[in-house]
Amino acid sequence: MLLLVGAGSGIAILAGRAGTSNAAADLDCMAGQEVDRAAPALVLNDLQGRQTDLEDLRGQVVLVNLWASWCPPCQDEMPDLQRFYEAYREAGLVVVGVNVGESRDVAAGFSETHGLTFPLWLDPDEASLRALQMVSLPATIAIDRTGGVRVVWAGPVCYAKLEAQAAPLLAE
Repeated sequence: MLLLVGAGSGIAILAGRAGTSNAAADLDCMAGQEVDRAAPALVLNDLQGRQTDLEDLRGQVVLVNLWASWCPPCQDEMPDLQRFYEAYREAGLVVVGVNVGESRDVAAGFSETHGLTFPLWLDPDEASLRALQMVSLPATIAIDRTGGVRVVWAGPVCYAKLEAQAAPLLAE
């Protein structure tokens, strides 16, 4: 299923995986694109209203996941992101979920429903899409310990691809 949705300043292209289990979704999951560029400045508020800065996470491997509650592929990938975070956070992984264009209450409700324990930042003005050079949801960016963007997924991620492409960054 392919769905084009007008979303604020851009168009979101959603490739749905409706009706698939995580194991089946892993088989259909696309590899991320390997890149080499500096992570941009990104300052947003978290769910508690505290200002957060991507630069403060330098020294850790960071997965920035851009999502919205209305996005089916975003919903589908959350269990894999949560599982990856739980498996690798002790090794220095931080997953930051950036809710794009929704209220604090919507993002908090989504987090509670999906049992998310990684940090969530709020982006009501879609600044993260522009800063990270993304035009669709979901999108995930892997940033190495030195602040370099190394892998970009323009679409849903799955555990197998995170393990293959993001986990090795932890050993660098």
